[in-house]
Amino acid sequence: MHHIHLDQCASTQEYLKNYLEEGSFQEVIISCSEQTDGKGRQGKSWIQGSHSLAFSFSLKPNPIVSLTSLEIGVLISMFFKSKFSLDIKLKWPNDLMVQDFKKCGGILCQTYEKYLLVGVGINLGEIDFSPKDLSIEIASLPIIGNQKDLPQEIYNYILQNRLSPEMTRSSWESLCAHLNREVVIENERGFFMGIGESGELLLKTNLGIKKIFSGSLFLNPTS
Repeated sequence: MHHIHLDQCASTQEYLKNYLEEGSFQEVIISCSEQTDGKGRQGKSWIQGSHSLAFSFSLKPNPIVSLTSLEIGVLISMFFKSKFSLDIKLKWPNDLMVQDFKKCGGILCQTYEKYLLVGVGINLGEIDFSPKDLSIEIASLPIIGNQKDLPQEIYNYILQNRLSPEMTRSSWESLCAHLNREVVIENERGFFMGIGESGELLLKTNLGIKKIFSGSLFLNPTS
């Protein structure tokens, strides 16, 4: 495993992609103390706080590729539970949550060759920034961790504790912040009943169970 830590970079994912462009698969992680153009889902930006973690790494996908981001969420939650006794819940498809349904981090996967580039952002310490999307309530884990060493520890933990598809699905549902609760996604309203074989959302509506493979999920505040 090769680790590069930068004082500043635009995007750890873009840096990693450029680093790997001319080589075969390597276990590489890029972390930085300051990320100026972090990437989120659906073209959104990720703003890094002064103590927050921003890192990207290469990873061979889960046997069911579409479960990989869910697997990573489970393993990150397990890491913080084992090392810091902190409870991190998961929001479909790839958000890290704490109490009161507030977002403390996120995961972004993109396919590259036959493996994945995984970007992770996790808020630590005091929140000293404002999110661009004011509809999202943000939170931070109450710790200060070394922005170089902690990402490497997380990456090592992920590499050493990979999960089968079956364990990924069952573990993810046990950590889900909104299981059996009413949610809204892509103008659809229903109850979140879990995830399917490929990690798709199972939404219980008046017309039965509907499978949804992508979209932004919101908790119904009246539920």
